[in-house]
Amino acid sequence: MKSHQDTPTEAQAPTVVFVRMLNAILRRGVVQTVERIPNTLVHAGCFAEYRQLSGMQRTTIDLLVTDAFGAEAFLDRLDRQRCSIPKRTLLVAIGKPPLIMHHYRHGPACGWVDLDQPSERIESALMKSVTCDHGRDFRCQGCFIRRPESALEQHLSPKELAIFAMISEGIGPDEIANKLGVSTKTIETHRARIKNKLGLRNRQDLVVAAVAWRLGLFEKTTHLISMLREGDDASDVRANADLTAIGS
Repeated sequence: MKSHQDTPTEAQAPTVVFVRMLNAILRRGVVQTVERIPNTLVHAGCFAEYRQLSGMQRTTIDLLVTDAFGAEAFLDRLDRQRCSIPKRTLLVAIGKPPLIMHHYRHGPACGWVDLDQPSERIESALMKSVTCDHGRDFRCQGCFIRRPESALEQHLSPKELAIFAMISEGIGPDEIANKLGVSTKTIETHRARIKNKLGLRNRQDLVVAAVAWRLGLFEKTTHLISMLREGDDASDVRANADLTAIGS
């Protein structure tokens, strides 16, 4: 008879990571870093390799590590081809965080890694993302690489926030409706709700608020408009808002 200590326990399934990065040198570095994380299986490639892995081999991708550029189009293609969507997505970029990429319709990215940071910080970020329990709502609440929620994000629903993010990029109602597969009238209704929730008076206030959020120029929504009119950053925000308003 085997003792309790000899009884095998069910092994924890490995975390499956897929790396989609166009730069071969950077991709190799990320793959090598992830390979050093215990109980992790890492694959690399583009769409064909992902489809082969998730489709024919029926492998669930726990984490997609991808270039921020083209990530949304990549996920859209997976959706169109009926490939399984990764449980969570970590974006890699150089410099500024890809803000709008936190709000694509496949769920928010769990974070992003700035490749300009020291290698130790990049490795730590990858470790946290690979081993993170992303929870019920796709977000890594305890992960330091995740952009913290502002008061604005706490006021808006995920769909409203996605629309607000697209407004910040100069995308107009018709194009937003096309991206989300709804009518323009529905988008206008959401825009009205956003203005009401944020205490914005008109279309121009909405555009200015969206651009200010994208530029990271405010923390509390209630102080937004007065800050833009009186603060030192007002001219920069207005200039960006004037350009963005063309498409909104």
